[in-house]
Amino acid sequence: MFVIVAKVKGTQKASAKIAKKIDQVLNNMNKKYSEDLFENFKRVNQISFEGVLEKGIYVFEVVDKLKFSLSEYDMVFGVGFAEPIHRSNDQRAVLESGKLNAHHALEILEEKNDYGNARVQVSLGKQNSLENLINASLRTSDFIESRWRQSQVELVKYLVLTYGFMENFIQKDVAKVLKLSPQNFNQQLKNSGYFNILKLKREMTVVLEQYRRAAYQIR
Repeated sequence: MFVIVAKVKGTQKASAKIAKKIDQVLNNMNKKYSEDLFENFKRVNQISFEGVLEKGIYVFEVVDKLKFSLSEYDMVFGVGFAEPIHRSNDQRAVLESGKLNAHHALEILEEKNDYGNARVQVSLGKQNSLENLINASLRTSDFIESRWRQSQVELVKYLVLTYGFMENFIQKDVAKVLKLSPQNFNQQLKNSGYFNILKLKREMTVVLEQYRRAAYQIR
């Protein structure tokens, strides 16, 4: 299992407007990923929320959908692996380990934030080369995204919220929706490095799922 925790940065003030928007987004995510969630997303307070995915394969797709659905806010995400506890069938203890790791990831993100560009941090419960590689890749991705023009942000936002991490969309149809010429759309897509980032994140989710299966001894 993988726990995702998130919060709005830069505010400690309770806001009914923020809470309402978060609830709407989480409700949609819970419906869309109902078969993949071990525990539904829910608000912890008015500026933060958490949820638990059964497998690793959708972790970064879900994070990106949450990020773009709440793009008007400065969001940060911590992802924690729920480590199996040997000689114990206490699922609550396993889940708690994931939540602790996710919150630890958020703490690291706040302490070492690469000049404010980093948005996502992963904690596997024990720092190792795999965890370091994943987080270095995420920070590289976040750095690239921080350099996008607003038009590129809107383009990628539409693609992620509409197609998730799939690549099989018809470019001319998307260009028409976004009121861009096919040439302009293609150029913006190319300059954003979107497909490179997409492939990187998909490969990382495959690795996370392999890590989960190995830890839980699933064949």
